[in-house]
This record gives sequence, C-alpha cells and structure tokens, in this order.
Amino acid sequence: MGISRRQGAAVAAAVALVGAAGVGGVGVGAATAAPRSSALPQTPAAAGPAPATWAPASSPASGPALRRALVPTGNLRTRLSLTVTRGSTLTVVGVLTRTANGSPATGRPVIVYVRAADTGRWRAAASLRTSSSVRITYRMNNTGRLQITLRFEGDRTYRPAASVTVVPDPSATALRPGLVRAIAKARAAAKRAGLTLVVNSGYRSFSRQSRMYEAAVRQYGSARVARKWVLPAQESTHVRGLAADIGTPATAAWLNRHGAAFGLCRAYGDEPWHFEYRPDWVSAFHGRCPAPVPLPGDPDPLSPAPRVAVRF
Repeated sequence: MGISRRQGAAVAAAVALVGAAGVGGVGVGAATAAPRSSALPQTPAAAGPAPATWAPASSPASGPALRRALVPTGNLRTRLSLTVTRGSTLTVVGVLTRTANGSPATGRPVIVYVRAADTGRWRAAASLRTSSSVRITYRMNNTGRLQITLRFEGDRTYRPAASVTVVPDPSATALRPGLVRAIAKARAAAKRAGLTLVVNSGYRSFSRQSRMYEAAVRQYGSARVARKWVLPAQESTHVRGLAADIGTPATAAWLNRHGAAFGLCRAYGDEPWHFEYRPDWVSAFHGRCPAPVPLPGDPDPLSPAPRVAVRF
C-alpha cells in the first residue's frame, strides 16, 4: 500500500522474495472509531467474564501515550476511542461519546477482545461498562504480538469498533516464508493461465513505511485522510512481512478469484493489488477469502463482528 496507489498500471520489476523473521522493540498505536455512513452487523455473543462496572482510570499505568490515531469502523451515532500504553503491562483505555454533541454515553457494555497478532484465535478478555466518565480500563500483560479490539455487547445503536495492533518494531526482516511459498505457487498457476505475476512491493522496513506515511500526511493534509492510502508502520502488514502488492492488473484480478487456494486474500476494497497471506481467514471462511474490508485500518474480517458468520 503506497502513495502511488491510484496508478492503474503495475510496475514491471519483480521483488526478490526472502523469508526471514526478525525481532525488535514494541511499536504501539492508538485507535479511534470515526463516524461512517454504515454500521457493522450485530456482534455475535461471546463467552467471557460477566459485565463489571469500572471506575475511570486516574492515569495510564506507564510509558507515553501511543503514537498515531487509527481510524477503523464506526457509525454516525457514537465515537469509541482506544489507546494502549506501552510497557510490560499494557493499559487499554476506551472512551465513548456521542458524535452529534459529544455527550457522554455511560453504562454501555464494551467487550475487550484479544488475540495473537494476525493468526491467533480471538478471545473475550473482559466485558466492562463505561463509567460515569465514559471510559473503560483494562490491564494485560504485553506479550509483544497482540491485536486488541473493543466491541459493543448486544446493542444495535451503540456499535462502533476500535482496534489496535501491538507488534515488535520492526516485526520482520523480509517476507514471511509462508507468503514466499504462496506467491511461488500462485505465480506458477498464473503462468499456466497465461498471466505474469509480479510483486511490485513486498516487505518494507519500519523506517521506510514511516517515511511513506509521513509523506502521505503532508500530501493529504491530515493523518485521517493519509491512512486511507498509507498505514503507519506499526499497523502495516508490509512491515510484518505478510503483504505483497501484485501486478499486473489482470493477474491481480485473477488472484482475487483464485487466491484462497494459496492462502492469499485481497485485504482492502480500495486496493485491488494488495494481497495478504491469511490462511486463517481461508480456514475460518470455509475455504474462501472474506470480502475485503472497505479501507485500510478497518478491523479485519476475523474481528469479533464479521460481516459473515464465522465459527470460532
């Protein structure tokens, strides 16, 4: 996913595919569910702790506030912000207000879902109610590779979601081996179909992705608009070695139809060239890829309220 994404023609040069995992420090972000014109479907019932009322947190447990604001999916009625502070213990804070007038939305049940980043199984870690200061607070151990999502429980009116991914910084040094193998198999199959598969962009370093994102902020004038085209490094699947931008356009269209056979799924509705290695999606959706999420930064199809039924 890059700034030149509006260009229809694919770059002809292929990228060398190397699969080696790396490690590093933790990079963390903040998420805000901004208003959108449509809401997600009803959240499936989740097995988790009974709802509890939590008092507002006086201050984050430790460390600075997280760097960037993410803009996942919400609706026209409410705004649910999510911040996570770094440290050996993560402090997850959600704040809920009504978007029309900013008035508080107290006593709303919010579920904190957690999974190992990208491929883990979602679990309901806590079910909390927004306090008189419209926030919930949850503390958990930092294991280094986590995805955290806040969802409303059983309420069609107050149902935006906010998600954040906590991954090492940087989290990889090249494409993941599984993605390398999947692209090789897809390339051979595409060749049999008379098509040429090239990788226009694969792994990106944390620093390169950060520079691309900062350039997009300057170009588009705000972080909110920029992230529609380039994600911050701590969210990017390119940085995690899970994503490849595929050309030619005809091959990308072919891979959109056949990618599930290789564990490759188109991730974003506005990016026909961006594919991710997601065998967990294919397994959960019974041998096929889920519909792409509308925009980068939206909760992925395996967040707890997918648009089609998923058995967890």
